[in-house]
Amino acid sequence: MATSANIHPTAIIHPTVELGNWVTIGPGVKIGANVKVLHKTTIGENVVIQNDCEINAREIGANTTIELGAYVASLRIGRRVTIGYHSHITANIGDRTRIGSSSRIGGSSSLGGTVGKFCRIGSGVVVEGGLGNSVTIKDNALIGTGAHIDDKATIGRYAVVGVGAFVDRFTTVPERATVIGQGEILILTKSTMDEYRNRNQ
Repeated sequence: MATSANIHPTAIIHPTVELGNWVTIGPGVKIGANVKVLHKTTIGENVVIQNDCEINAREIGANTTIELGAYVASLRIGRRVTIGYHSHITANIGDRTRIGSSSRIGGSSSLGGTVGKFCRIGSGVVVEGGLGNSVTIKDNALIGTGAHIDDKATIGRYAVVGVGAFVDRFTTVPERATVIGQGEILILTKSTMDEYRNRNQ
């Protein structure tokens, strides 16, 4: 452990944890075996980091859970976030967002995009991007299991990207719209649903 780490006395840290310099660990934090926390990370109170994770974030908000084997390299992870096991996260994540297991959010570089507050992201989701190619997922969006969102896409507030759906580069999904399909995207809004109903009566 780094001698410059600031660890609250109520934190529980496994002896195999590697801490970088200038790490701050808040009260009630629990960190499992074989975790690496790199330099200048601040971990809020009651955060749980399970075994075999690598953390390279500037800030992890209070009451967040990072599950087994996850890799996190973001500027900020919000409060009460859940990151599923074996996920790879390089995007900033807003408060109370849940990310399923084995998801890759933000591509291979840090600063890979932004995920808003209260979002739900299923397991096995891939969100591409990286510096200059960021994806934005706005507050309260729902991304289904196995969905793929390509570079520079924007997912609007309360939008739904269905299970296995594909969102192409530069696509903007409007607020409260639904995306379904592979390759060709169908965006359903109230007006298009009304049109569809009228055609099929």
